Amino acid sequence: MKKQIAVMLSLLIAFTFPAAAGQKAASQPSPASGSTLSVRPVALGPLVENQSIKMMLKDGTYIEGKVLAAMEDILMLNVKHSEPQGRLKKGESPIQTRDISVVYMKKKGPIALPIILGVAGGFGGLLAGTYAGYQADSYGAALGMGIGLAAAGATGGAYLGSEAAKRTVTINVTTPKPLSSEGTGTAAKD
Repeated sequence: MKKQIAVMLSLLIAFTFPAAAGQKAASQPSPASGSTLSVRPVALGPLVENQSIKMMLKDGTYIEGKVLAAMEDILMLNVKHSEPQGRLKKGESPIQTRDISVVYMKKKGPIALPIILGVAGGFGGLLAGTYAGYQADSYGAALGMGIGLAAAGATGGAYLGSEAAKRTVTINVTTPKPLSSEGTGTAAKD
């Protein structure tokens, strides 16, 4: 029975590590690094439509919600939370894009990190469960605990990997500057 467990562990090691080692690093920016964009109010809609966002208005109001529809000058937002409370009620609310100062949204990162952490978590769970069953001197316990802890470890590793891979995108909404009177031929009076 102990030989069967040892054979199972060595086969698992032989087949798991080459797959995890063969993963290439993502060519995208690091998951920890976010990106910052600057856009005009009329260009904001397509970037945030159907996204869960957090935003700050120019008057200091903080809003969390999901963009239901985006037009050139208005975002229809399903408001989940706003500060100060009472400024906006929960539910659907139109927000003028010209009143928005900054928008934050989470984007999914590369898939390699969840895969690698899922494999590592599953392998660690399998080793821990098999070892515990081996110590109990029971093939059934080793198999059951190995499979159970492998599944739990793989699920936990994949979840942690997907959360770690997310990045925050910051969108600064810029107001177009008015044209100056320079070059119009008018002289300033003293």
